[in-house]
Parts: sequence; C-alpha cells; structure tokens
Amino acid sequence: MPKLIEEEPYLSVPEAAQRVGVSRATMFRWASQQIRLNGSRIKVVQDPINKHYYVAERSVKKLADRFHTP
Repeated sequence: MPKLIEEEPYLSVPEAAQRVGVSRATMFRWASQQIRLNGSRIKVVQDPINKHYYVAERSVKKLADRFHTP
C-alpha cells in the first residue's frame, strides 16, 4: 500500500521490488544508489528515523515498464 510523502505516493523497497519483478536486494541497491532511469534518477526518500527507503510510485512504474516484456 503506497505511503503518501509530500502528497506523492511512495512504496517500500519490498513492495517496489515485487511490482518491478526484481529481488528485494536489487531494489534496495537501486534505491540506495539512486540509479538513473532514462536520464533522470529514480525518486527515493529515506526515513530519518528508521532509515527505510521508499521509492516514488511513478519511478516504480517506469522501472516496471522497462523490465517487463510483453
């Protein structure tokens, strides 16, 4: 379930990994390194209290479109 951060939906790393179809470790690595996707970085925030990463839902959709083949 998306978490609203500054009025934008974000997903936890496990949720994002599941939607993209990659392992949690891969998604964590992408989030922590803020990989580039089509010339721009994926949008990631880190919770200052528990240090969990959250990936913007729009970035997850771009990743899913890129890695899913019809």
